Amino acid sequence: MSVITGLEKRRSRYLLNKELPVAKEKVEVIKRVTELVPDAFDMKSARVVAAFGEEHEALWDEIERVFEGKVPHDKIQSFRNGAGTILYFYEEEVVDGLAAKFPTYAANFPVWANHANGMLQISIWTALAELGSELPCSITIPL
Repeated sequence: MSVITGLEKRRSRYLLNKELPVAKEKVEVIKRVTELVPDAFDMKSARVVAAFGEEHEALWDEIERVFEGKVPHDKIQSFRNGAGTILYFYEEEVVDGLAAKFPTYAANFPVWANHANGMLQISIWTALAELGSELPCSITIPL
């Protein structure tokens, strides 16, 4: 499958259910993609957490608790209905370390880390599509 086809297939779907349309092991491709996505200074600051089963349920319980009713229960429940959630973030310690090492570029490292995060997200969804998955995107949370 081409990158263009993968991008064309990627969609956010909100009618989620507990049935994962591919083997859970196939989702492990996200670890490899995380290693391959380029970023400035080869900082490798991007991190991904995939939560399934009880971890997925606990995550959405905590999200609902933290939002204290500011997000409607039905909206949170629609995400909880999914088989899993992929969280994207960057490791601040890595970014701060490079900013300290290269002070001329210090202000750019958080921006570059966010760029790499975006590249990682689209690369993971494209890779999953290439594996034949029509995985619905539940939510993306850059922290």
